[in-house]
Amino acid sequence: MIRNKKLLHAIRMRKAQNQLGFSLMETLAVFVIIGLVMAAAALAIYNGKNAANVSVAQENLSYLRVNIHDVYSHVRSFASISNDELIAARAVPQGMLLNDTIVNAWNGDVTVASANDGRAFTIQFDDVPVDACIKLGAQRDSWDSLSINGTDIELEQVITQEVCSDNLSNTIIFTAH
Repeated sequence: MIRNKKLLHAIRMRKAQNQLGFSLMETLAVFVIIGLVMAAAALAIYNGKNAANVSVAQENLSYLRVNIHDVYSHVRSFASISNDELIAARAVPQGMLLNDTIVNAWNGDVTVASANDGRAFTIQFDDVPVDACIKLGAQRDSWDSLSINGTDIELEQVITQEVCSDNLSNTIIFTAH
């Protein structure tokens, strides 16, 4: 009887020891689930940041265009337009200034220049990611002309990934008068 009690007690102890903690498979499953949740959260944050950058770029581009018209309204010519002149006139939105240079939301260079014998001006955005290039290019009807990576974009043309082909360094040139 005592021997059976000891044996029963040993079996119960062994079962209790076996049930402590998680198995390797359970632990791996938890890590996989946590990894998937973290990847989904990181993707959501990345997409949100990209959408915010596009929105900021669109807003800054609009302000810059309006400010250029204000600065040059008295001379009716954009022949002398330059980044330095716009910075000195405080015509560049604060969010586009980085160490006395004009940059876009992705810290790519922004260059403003005269076009069409001073009757128009261009705003060039460098280093624009593909998704942002597509969204900014969709504003084609707001500009006199638009060029992406050296290709003139027609008014009715749909901007696709083929047009904005360079993953991180697309160049967009907006022209206005």
